[in-house]
Amino acid sequence: MCKTVSGTLASYIDLCKTLSGTVASICDNM
Repeated sequence: MCKTVSGTLASYIDLCKTLSGTVASICDNM
C-alpha cells in the first residue's frame, strides 16, 4: 500500500515537472 501511494505521488510529481517544463518552453518560444 505505502509503495503504491509513494509510486503514485512520484508519478504525479514527474507529470507536474513535465507539464511546467512544457509550459516554460512554450512561453520561451512566444
